[in-house]
Amino acid sequence: MRWAGAVHEHLTFMDTGKREFDKFIDLRDKITLHHYADLTKDRKFYIQLAEERIKENPDDSQAYILVGNEYRAKGYPAKAVMIYQEVLNKFSSEMNTVELAALYYALGDAYYKDKDAVNAMVAFSHGIALHKTYRDNYYGLAIILINNNMLEATVGVVKEALRNTKQEFF
Repeated sequence: MRWAGAVHEHLTFMDTGKREFDKFIDLRDKITLHHYADLTKDRKFYIQLAEERIKENPDDSQAYILVGNEYRAKGYPAKAVMIYQEVLNKFSSEMNTVELAALYYALGDAYYKDKDAVNAMVAFSHGIALHKTYRDNYYGLAIILINNNMLEATVGVVKEALRNTKQEFF
């Protein structure tokens, strides 16, 4: 096995020429992997490294999401929106409902940070419709409602979240 990816590296099998080696091998009971950030390294090139990961493997949906998350965190929400929309267009058929709900939360948050509350509310609502037990979209929607003094609607969303979700601990 080897590390792959310019950033947020992941383990992958090396090509040995033997096709049976490409099959999934469950190593969860056999090894423990601790993968920590190297805090001694300068993070100013992080977005470029994340973009490099997309170039290395343009079929890696996680790479796109990482780039979108970096743009969102670094104050470029419009760029994040474009990346998340690209993920939805290219990869949504390969994603499960929890992954899509998380993506809609990220998209809604990026829209809201870009001062587009209407599209943020649409994104959060899509996320809720896809996976009613995923809590973050209720939170995002409630924040917009309360920030716009829509108190009754906020209470309704929070009650719905409490009815449909539970807090997950990993």
